Amino acid sequence: MRSPVPWLVVALGAALLSPALLAPADASPRPGLKVYVGYMDTHTLAHSRRQPDPWPHRQPLHFVGTPCRHYGSSHQCWDAAAVRIVNGTDRPVRVRVTVVVGDHVYDLWGRHRLKAGQRLVLTETGRHANSENFDLSDSAPNDYAGGNHASCANSGVIPKVRVRVGRAMRVYRDRGQVMNTGGVDAGHCVDGHYVDDRRDESHRWTLIRHYAHR
Repeated sequence: MRSPVPWLVVALGAALLSPALLAPADASPRPGLKVYVGYMDTHTLAHSRRQPDPWPHRQPLHFVGTPCRHYGSSHQCWDAAAVRIVNGTDRPVRVRVTVVVGDHVYDLWGRHRLKAGQRLVLTETGRHANSENFDLSDSAPNDYAGGNHASCANSGVIPKVRVRVGRAMRVYRDRGQVMNTGGVDAGHCVDGHYVDDRRDESHRWTLIRHYAHR
């Protein structure tokens, strides 16, 4: 009678060489949270291709911000930075988002539960249009002079998006300075020079990546 040991060794070796067992320990078939930044400006143009899209302002489950019933025809809706969170996992998560620009922390949106695949847009808040509490183009450390002549030198500040899930926090850098419009008041700055005519500050959604665990 032959010993079963050689067959056992062969079977065990095949199992160890299977792709599932050879995958890295941290490999996962589930994508994680995705964080996008943008800028929504309706002051110059009520609607433009530069504005972030999607912009689910009529969907309370997907939008936290100042309401505007006449988006598309009104110039008074928003002038604000924006963050979009997409839950790319296969399970619900609870998130709390804050944004840090220089020494200022914007903690405007509270905690939210996102279903698998759900997206959430966060922007300026308030009961009335153009509440300006997340207008990062005109907020320090950007130089803003109320529409009068201002410095158009880049502040150099990189906005940070902090995303807390449970006890864990990830920090995402807006290296392109989308949320603070290039570190200047982009409504009146072109190529480092001040202009009197106001320009559209809108910027489409841009994906940013985390750089640290906190």
